[in-house]
Order: sequence, then C-alpha cells, then structure tokens
Amino acid sequence: MTAARGFEYVPTSKTVSLPDNSNVIELKLKRWSQLTHSGWVAIDEHLHFDRLDAVDDSRWLAMLEADGLNSGHFMVLKGGMTPGIWARQFAYGDSGRAHANNQSIIPGQEYRDFTQGHINLLGISKPIEPYSTGGMGWPAVVENFPPLHDVMNIAQGQGGLAGVAHGGSLGRRPTAVSDAILEKVDFWEISNGFIYETDTWYQLMNCGIFLPPMAGTDLPNSPYREPWQPMLGSIRSYVQTNGLVDFESLKKGLKKGAVFISGGPLAQFTINGSAMGETIHISKSDSILIRAEVSSPREIRNVHLLKNGVVQRADMKKRLENGIYKWTLESALAIDESSWFAIAGTGSHIGVQRIDEIVHTNAIRVIVDERPIRSKEAVAAFVTQLESDREHYRSEGAYKNAGERNYALSLFDQALKELEKHVVE
Repeated sequence: MTAARGFEYVPTSKTVSLPDNSNVIELKLKRWSQLTHSGWVAIDEHLHFDRLDAVDDSRWLAMLEADGLNSGHFMVLKGGMTPGIWARQFAYGDSGRAHANNQSIIPGQEYRDFTQGHINLLGISKPIEPYSTGGMGWPAVVENFPPLHDVMNIAQGQGGLAGVAHGGSLGRRPTAVSDAILEKVDFWEISNGFIYETDTWYQLMNCGIFLPPMAGTDLPNSPYREPWQPMLGSIRSYVQTNGLVDFESLKKGLKKGAVFISGGPLAQFTINGSAMGETIHISKSDSILIRAEVSSPREIRNVHLLKNGVVQRADMKKRLENGIYKWTLESALAIDESSWFAIAGTGSHIGVQRIDEIVHTNAIRVIVDERPIRSKEAVAAFVTQLESDREHYRSEGAYKNAGERNYALSLFDQALKELEKHVVE
C-alpha cells in the first residue's frame, strides 16, 4: 500500500496482509516542504469532470485536499472524443463555486475552434455559446466565428480570466499570438504534462509581451479515465496569493505574476531580491544577483537558468539533504541589455504517463538603462506568421458572410500594427 499527498509530502509504502479481507493500516507521511504555508496555493486549472449536483462537492474538495491541491478549475467543453457537451457543471459564477477548509472549486469553460485553437476561460459567470466552432463537436458550427479574441473579451467582461491552452499548439492556424498582442490573453498554459510547449511563450516575452505561465492536467480527455490518466494535479500551477483560494485572490496573484508550474519539483527564484513576475531596473554598469533553488524528494535530472529563452552557463550546486534533492544557484551577472530570466528543470521520469516531471518559473524582467526587452528577430518572425495566418483566414476561413471575414481579418491587421510599434521601439 502506498500513500501520497501532493508534492509537499514524501510518499510512503508498506506491505500489508489481509487475513480476513480487511485490516487497519497506518501510514505516516513526512512533510518536506512548507511552500503552501508561505502563501503559495496549488492549482489545477484544467479539469474536465462532470459536476451535476452540489451534493458531490464535498467529495471533490476532499480529493483536492488529498492531492495537495488548493483549487481545481472544472471546465465544460464540447466535442473531442464526445461529440456533444460534456464535463457539465451544475452552475457557474458564485453559485457554482464550492469552498471548504483551504480548498475551492471554480467552474469554467474550455472553448475550442478546430482552426483557431483552444482557450481556457476561468471563473466565468456563464458558458459562452456555441461552446466550440470550426466544426468541432455536435451540433457543429462550421464557421471560424466568433474569433477567439471576442470570446476572451466576453469572458473577461464576466469577470473571468482568459488564457491560451496547450501552449497555443492546437488548432490548424492558432490565433493565440494575435490575441496576445491585442492584450486579450491573461495567461499562457505551457503544460498539461503530456504537452509541454514553451517556444511561442518565450518569443512573446522576447517581444516584450509578458504573460504568466499556467498548467493543468487536461484530464480526463474523454468521458472515461484511461488507465494511464492520473486523477488530479499531476501537473499544476503554484500562485502566490497569501494563502487565499478564492477566485479574486487568484486573479490578483496571476496579475502580479508570482507563478511557477510543476509536475513534482518545487522552485524558488529571485533576482536582486525581486520575485517571479517582477521587474527590476538597473544601469548598464550594474550587476544582478540571481538566487534559485529547485528541490524534490525524487531525483532531479537538470536545472537551467534561461536568459531570453536560451540556456545559460550556470554553476548549479547539487546536494542530497535529509532525503531531498536540491539544486541551488547563487550567481552575480553583468548584463548589457534588457532581458528576462527564468528557471526551468526536469525531474524524474513518470513511467505510467511516459513523461518527465518538469518545473518552470515565471520570468523576472531586468530593464537596463530603461531600454525595452525587444528581439528584432522575434518580432520579424511573428510578422511573417501573422501575415501568413491572415492569408489563410482570407482564403480558407469559414464565415457566413463577408462582414464576418473582414472583421476577423481586421484583428490580424490590428495585431500587425501593434508589432510595428515594437519595431520602432
């Protein structure tokens, strides 16, 4: 028998016998991290389970607690391995939320378009119809309309948060970059465990567009759980909210950017004492002091310091302390251009899922002599991408009439104009 409770406890096992098909077993778990005691909350922002009656919420809240999670976002959707609407919630907004002890359940929606991609809408007051477009689900709405830009705008108007799902990797022609440039994206989901996509997120930051990372299991990916699928929180987000688990506190924590995502290892990261999501200002003659630690009761395979998405040489100190693997960095660096930094690492292999544990912090921005963080190469690449995407939706996008098509194309035009401003800067 094995007992576990999230990422802050060391799992323990014991061989037992059941002479009469029953026995009383006591397994004591050792807590190795006090992360959630210091104001961080663990969130799975991407769950697809039915909640048809509030009477079951006490069980869901107990399961969240058992998995070391403080909050779970249960999202309705349409299509996929089930043609109709599934992962239904009995209510949305305040009446659909549940709270007990230090756990909360918040209903939301994953809105999808076969071409535009997928977005996660957290904390909305009601689902946004038609749930999915571009031919996904049944009954199918074949048009690529409304644009995801507008769907996110509606969600935000309801007081919710709108984020790009799956690292912007799903969809034949994702509009995620355009939507981010037009400031309709609140967060960027970089991992579901089996998906780990950071390249576009890095390049957005290299253009000066900063979005906090998020992660969630995205399970079950059909109405039944396949044997390899974990239940809750195999990949999760940690957000500094001073220990509060209500949705408004989550929104504030995300806006500040005090976030990291993890599939097991836990991270600490500061530059000149400033935390994840913060910005520091220095002169060209100044140096910065980077401090970082990644720790886990399971073996850590690597930890990297990233500068503008590129791995830097760093003198990581490795040690095993009371059964906990720790990789630490303390380094003074001189930099001559504005840059962002982050910590990313890989832990042990998870055999049943055939993936590795991961950890990735949000970025810390270092502004040198008040010059913006800007990569001409990244801006040029996005210009080329958006021009190509615009042509795709002009020639192949599905719309009811010319007005819908022209409106969708106008969003690409607006995004391209915004990118032009970045080139001028």
